[in-house]
Amino acid sequence: METGLDNMDTNDSGGVGAKKGFLFQDYVAAYYVTKMLRDKRIKGVCCEVKDDIDIIYEKHVKYIQIKTTDSNSKWGVKELCERTKKKDTNRYNNDSIVHKSIQCDSSKIYEGTFKIITNRDVDSKLTFLKIKNTNRYNKINERDALLKSLARIIKCFKSDNGHDVEYWIDHCSWQVFQDCEHLKLLALANIRGAASDDGFILDPVREEIQILEHILTEVVSLSAVSKKTNISEDKTYFRRDLINWFKSEIEIINQNRPRRVYSRQNKDLPKVLIHLHDYNFSEVTTTLGSGYYQCYDRKSYRFDFISDTLMKWLPEILLRPEELSGIKPTSLLSHVSNIYKSIQDGSIDVSTFMGKTLLHSMLRSHSLSQPIPASLYMERNGDVIEFDNVHIVKNENCPDELWLGLSHMLDGDMRGVISYSFEKIERFIDTNADKHRDIILDIKSDDYLIKHDIDDMLDSTYSINDSLPRIRFVIFIGYKSTVQGLHVINGYEDALKEEVELHFLDFISNLKENYCDLLDLNFIIYLYPVPCIYTLIEKFKGKITRGSDE
Repeated sequence: METGLDNMDTNDSGGVGAKKGFLFQDYVAAYYVTKMLRDKRIKGVCCEVKDDIDIIYEKHVKYIQIKTTDSNSKWGVKELCERTKKKDTNRYNNDSIVHKSIQCDSSKIYEGTFKIITNRDVDSKLTFLKIKNTNRYNKINERDALLKSLARIIKCFKSDNGHDVEYWIDHCSWQVFQDCEHLKLLALANIRGAASDDGFILDPVREEIQILEHILTEVVSLSAVSKKTNISEDKTYFRRDLINWFKSEIEIINQNRPRRVYSRQNKDLPKVLIHLHDYNFSEVTTTLGSGYYQCYDRKSYRFDFISDTLMKWLPEILLRPEELSGIKPTSLLSHVSNIYKSIQDGSIDVSTFMGKTLLHSMLRSHSLSQPIPASLYMERNGDVIEFDNVHIVKNENCPDELWLGLSHMLDGDMRGVISYSFEKIERFIDTNADKHRDIILDIKSDDYLIKHDIDDMLDSTYSINDSLPRIRFVIFIGYKSTVQGLHVINGYEDALKEEVELHFLDFISNLKENYCDLLDLNFIIYLYPVPCIYTLIEKFKGKITRGSDE
């Protein structure tokens, strides 16, 4: 749409220039308000009270004069001390920037300090004012030269507190901000830092801007409050009010948005088992094995410790991420109760559930993975997914991976379980890969996960062959050990390493002899020898029973 006003003049004086100056001043005020979020020394920011902005500290106040006049030259003494003539006389008014700044010093409570903020830099003579007060001790010549230049014009003018231009020089600083965008970036950084101090991460595109816009609205409103009918407190943004509002605001923001529910901090991820040893086979480099075990309290195996620690993982096993983000004890107890009922009526096998929980805990605590609770969604939709665990594993220097897990707790033949796992994986690749990828992509709640790059490998438009290098098939087997008993025996760790290695070699042999088509896949085998599978499962079942009764 054309306005027909293309012949407007290109002079920004008048209204445009004035509004530009006001906007710059508003951003300066907002910058100091955001600075107040993290600086406890600042008690309040006054808008248009004595000077353009006044910053109140415990024992002093900083009077800030803000100037955005357009010019191609740098600020100098002449412009800083420029005065207007009195009407019909050759005498001058005491209305220069320096006069007005000194004149602000009238408080009987606070020591007065001063600041000039501009969008243009200063010349060499005024550079002294840009030096921090603590660094001026060896700039005596520069100070004296500036004092001589200013005193020639300001002369004996003093504030109500009896302070002259020499006092002003020693208590004044000068700072240059290029434009509103410069101030905005600094203010946003303050907001980001304050939120981080309280343990929150704000969305820089929306939430940080939202907070800054609120602060800008507040300072504009305070600037407009009449001096005639109000007192200075009515034109001041106090720190106590700011902090109360800010904490409330970020709490509301946090409540109204999804949060990352799967911690990647080791201290938050309780380990159930102890690493025993790693195994590999030179002829099958794509397969890695790890042995894990648990030790004894005094002379008895730690069945109770394992069960107690597994109970800590139940929220992640039983709850979807959107439920985890607002977890309530009653919600978790309800799910535990449902699990117990399902165990009682036989619809859930406790050994299967325990194996799934053990593998989940290992992937989370040892690989800092992000789980996709596919089975929860599948159970509710009446669908089936081949794998007990689906996890994203982040890599810092290469593409992220998808780990698909199968778990077993067995008291009998391990070779049969391994063959069963291989057949499931074959079925996944040959028949169900596209369906599974679509399911995982559909249910993956990215709002609750840390950023990852696995979406492309879940796109069923492309062959599963393209994604296989980034998929690891994880098989966890808890089995009855023949060398670790219910009570401690000296040197049992070495015997365990040998036992686990034999089982791992049997796994490799089975893979090479019967499933050679799978040799190029990435396998991770976790083997966990247990003194008594039955006792371990019953202990875990007992914990779930008590959890459902609480």
